[in-house]
Amino acid sequence: SNQFPEKCKIADVRDADTLRKTITGDVVVNLAAVHRDDVRNKSEYQRTNVDGAENVALICEEKGIDKIVFTSTVAVYGFAEPGTDENGAINPFNEYGRTKFEAEEKFRHWHAQGDNSLFIVRPTVIFGEGNRGNVFNLFNQIASGKFLMVGQGENKKSMAYIGNVVAFLETCISTEQK
Repeated sequence: SNQFPEKCKIADVRDADTLRKTITGDVVVNLAAVHRDDVRNKSEYQRTNVDGAENVALICEEKGIDKIVFTSTVAVYGFAEPGTDENGAINPFNEYGRTKFEAEEKFRHWHAQGDNSLFIVRPTVIFGEGNRGNVFNLFNQIASGKFLMVGQGENKKSMAYIGNVVAFLETCISTEQK
């Protein structure tokens, strides 16, 4: 983070050696993911999302770090019925959702090995300051007058404000719950 360099350490989750050199402290917040619509090499999902999770868990085990906060995704549910909650059936429709759930499983295995704390958060589409993703593009198109409505405009989309997601992650970090 250029904005908070003293609070952030960045390493490549695909490389256990860089993680070993970088990870310190007593909590790891894993925000790493491959998630784009234009990923051509689908093995990148596996390497980053799954193998990366396994590397993070390994290094935490080696260093005695006993808390991981992992941001997964609602994409693990696939095309779920309205009202689906965290007990919903896992039914991903793409590599992103599949590999994020597989990453969750890697962290659950780590959690079961000892007296560790694990928080898995499955956010929906996130919008807010500094985010230039799909929601920004949609709002930008609407504001520019270049938006073309397809259908009746009755679709509903779950969204979360980045400030609320960050506040929840902070709560996960500070709680003593296992």
